Amino acid sequence: MNKEIRRNSITKELKKWSKKTTITGIPKITESKGLITRILWTCIILVFLGIVCEKIYSLLFDYFRFNVTTRIKLVTEKNFTFPAITIKLINWLNFKNYKKHFRTISDYDEFISVSDNLDLKETFQISKNNFVSSYLLLDSSYSSNLEIDTLNSSIFSCYFNSIKCDLGDFEFINSSGDGAQLKIGLFKNTEGKFGKNSGLSLEIFTGSREFQSPVSQEAGLLVFIHDSDRVITNDDHGILVSPGTHTNIEIHKTRIKILPQPSNKCADQSLRFVLEDESLFNETIQLTGTYSKEYCFELCYQKELIQNCGCYDEKLVKYKNKNSNIPSCNDKYDISGFKKVAKSPKYYLSYEDYLISCPSLIKEAFYTGDYVSKCGGLCPKECNYEQYSTLVSKSNYPSRDYEKILKKKNKGNTKKSILSVNIYMDSNEFTLIEEVLLISLIDLISELGDNLGLFLGLSALSTFELIDLSIKLTTVFVTTKINDYWKKIKQISKLETKSNQRKVPHLVTNEKEYKTNEQKAKHFGTILSETFSEQKETWFDNEHKMMGDDLVQEKASELFVTQPNDDEFDDKIDFDELENALKTINKKAAPGPDKTQTNI
Repeated sequence: MNKEIRRNSITKELKKWSKKTTITGIPKITESKGLITRILWTCIILVFLGIVCEKIYSLLFDYFRFNVTTRIKLVTEKNFTFPAITIKLINWLNFKNYKKHFRTISDYDEFISVSDNLDLKETFQISKNNFVSSYLLLDSSYSSNLEIDTLNSSIFSCYFNSIKCDLGDFEFINSSGDGAQLKIGLFKNTEGKFGKNSGLSLEIFTGSREFQSPVSQEAGLLVFIHDSDRVITNDDHGILVSPGTHTNIEIHKTRIKILPQPSNKCADQSLRFVLEDESLFNETIQLTGTYSKEYCFELCYQKELIQNCGCYDEKLVKYKNKNSNIPSCNDKYDISGFKKVAKSPKYYLSYEDYLISCPSLIKEAFYTGDYVSKCGGLCPKECNYEQYSTLVSKSNYPSRDYEKILKKKNKGNTKKSILSVNIYMDSNEFTLIEEVLLISLIDLISELGDNLGLFLGLSALSTFELIDLSIKLTTVFVTTKINDYWKKIKQISKLETKSNQRKVPHLVTNEKEYKTNEQKAKHFGTILSETFSEQKETWFDNEHKMMGDDLVQEKASELFVTQPNDDEFDDKIDFDELENALKTINKKAAPGPDKTQTNI
């Protein structure tokens, strides 16, 4: 009955909705009088419903792939920050002071002669790096004071936004084997100055030719433009500034924002996805203070060297401190001729032998083989970073008149030993390249609405109609269920009430308990029988006694045995008082069966 009521209520709500809904196809089905028309409209709606389902599946599939698109725009900064500038002096040590470390120049001539001309440049670089790293920087006479003194004498003039700067504005970075690095700190361009007459202007003395390294092919300096928290690695490409030139470097900033997971596997200070091995990621942050993919790759290369060759590349100075018990590859595979093995004499490792040595083979395999893809999985790209593109122009420097002024300051042959560089921002605008979701949540809702409206005639109002219908149907279903439940509760309650009205408590007498109704009835009958059987009067003959016993048993059975047993009824009463009452009745009963029957 209740199911029928519920079914009728739901049917009634559906009929009311079908007549008033704004979904155009539904009223056509319910209001059409012809069977063929109803079937036709039903088929049309089912076909369009199938198309909509396919469209919805496609949209949801594309949305949860989290595909991205790139958006590029120019953004204006009122107060922008000047990037960090790192300058690497190629020939910053006075080799005249270290000539004692060379046996003879002929040693270098012999070293050069073992190599082909095609390999000459790389040979020079290897020799220079090994020599400077292994001997000059480890020489006990070498100190940081020498570095500062050398650099202080190298900077001829320094201005930022026409304000004079000095060595205190620079940070010296020891870069073993590759020349000294000067990192000039952040300058807050609070006035938003840009253009050729603003920025950093330097005049640097690179040293006289006779003091430069005899195995160096280059003279001048390298300029690196980067974020302040980024560390320059050996794979970074700087701008070469040569002596005798004035170099203008125009900077344009590009800010790149990459969407993190699930769109991309990128990382910043906090890793947003799980790597197979996070040791390189964590160590990069520990050593540099920030995460850099390039530096992470350097550590990955260093790790392969240590595992395969048992030595490290000492160009990564910070990593060297973590591996103090591991020798450098320059010491283990020396090519310069200055390596000592116990007390044995010095020896040379030919360039051909060096090329087939472990470090050389690992380096070649690392940059040409599967190591790049392997390290790529351990060194994710950054999510947010800035790049700086440059436009470089040069002119002769110094002019004839300015050269005379420099010569008066004892700068010697200025054309061959001094250079000028001007670094500035092109404008207060930067290019913003950012990834955005190809399908955002709003786009997904709009696309779903377009398809539902085109094929089924649904609108935003129709959606609320469906929600309203769902609420009404749910209310009908829940209400009928609740009513059914309460009806059952009431029925059970009535039955329990009737049963409880006729229940008899447990009986206890002489420390014996009678639980069931049958036990109670028998005990009650026994007491009554024993009570009246004690009469001595002559009128109470056996016949009357039997009649009394039958009467007691009959009444007791009607009162107790016909009642349902209730073993869980816990209230207990003492039967002694009842027994005493019956004995009192026996004593006070008058002779004769009439009065006895009356008392019973």
